[in-house]
Amino acid sequence: MKLVELDSHPLIEKFRKEASNILNEPNMLYHLLLPPEYNIPQDLCDAILYLFVESTTNLNTWIQYGEGTYQFSCENDQLIPIAGFDHEIPCAILQTTPCTTTNGFSFDMHEVVINPFMPSPVPPLCNEIKDGFDNPKDALNYLKTRIRSSGLPQAISSLEHAANYSPIGSDNRDEIVALMHENMDKISDIVFEVKPFHYIPTLFKMRTNYIIFYAVTNLFHTKLLKAYHEALSSENSAAQRAIKEYQKSLGDSSKLTVAASHLKDLHNMQSVSAGISMVTQFFEGVLASLPDKNAAADDILPAVCDGMTRCPQFTTHIVSSFQYLADIWSMEGLDERTTYILVTCSIAASHFASGSHNKNLPNNIRLQHTLEVDKSNVDSIELIEKFLNELNK
Repeated sequence: MKLVELDSHPLIEKFRKEASNILNEPNMLYHLLLPPEYNIPQDLCDAILYLFVESTTNLNTWIQYGEGTYQFSCENDQLIPIAGFDHEIPCAILQTTPCTTTNGFSFDMHEVVINPFMPSPVPPLCNEIKDGFDNPKDALNYLKTRIRSSGLPQAISSLEHAANYSPIGSDNRDEIVALMHENMDKISDIVFEVKPFHYIPTLFKMRTNYIIFYAVTNLFHTKLLKAYHEALSSENSAAQRAIKEYQKSLGDSSKLTVAASHLKDLHNMQSVSAGISMVTQFFEGVLASLPDKNAAADDILPAVCDGMTRCPQFTTHIVSSFQYLADIWSMEGLDERTTYILVTCSIAASHFASGSHNKNLPNNIRLQHTLEVDKSNVDSIELIEKFLNELNK
């Protein structure tokens, strides 16, 4: 699907050129605001205008770099104007990504919903996308009724025909998954040819990809999940035997048990969105169980494995459930944190099935080589990245 990232914002390239001589000062944090592309007039396209600094001794007060004419108070991802502005309109932060220039200057990129120097109403399209994103079960209907494109109806019709009439079983699941990804890419290309989608904030482009992802996967979900359970039944059985011998990790036992409770219905997930939510909650619970919030990379996967052993209802389908989600997930255009979570859990589940649960984890070649490392991910994502790199040694 369409690759969406803050690095493609038009202000970023300008900023990197203009900021070539800026260096980080001690006890100062730097913030670059990235307003919507449609809301950057010619007289406000100087990237340095959007750079703000924050002192570690005066947190949450952001002062414009240089003369300090403009100031914000940052409260719960809302930038409240407190000096310099001729309005009091809050500016919401949509997403944040750490970044470092080639000369070593470190700052946070913040995608914001409006241009604080010239605020304008948020386009209705963004609200429509939010509604579609918040209702994944209705994703296909969103594509049919909300997006005006001459090529989209035929693409959807062909997809529905394939879902309704193609045999879906254990022997052709790979072909079905390939068909799904092909249609995700095709529909994404069609949707992003519609001009209004060119200029919306990156976050809403990603949410559009999510709508497309759910629209496609919902059509195949029930039959394809069953096919995975059938195809990987021997791997599930091997994993179930290995789980009984698994040694405990550094994770807090009670917290891991709570985390594992999120997996109890994963093998019968009613929808892909429900399954992803379960896995995400499980993974976050596993991280919370570790004694050190900056735990070593090789402590995370053992804790993930440990957590998986604590849900007897689920362990009968442990490999097939995680492999299913990892296979249908798009490696481009969706949230990278979720990508790492799904990949990590899939590797952990396959680790049980390999029969080498007290040895090095097996290499998952397909996932390992399709992952693109993004240094903007923090905390657990950095740790998982390092662990995955260790697998390739």
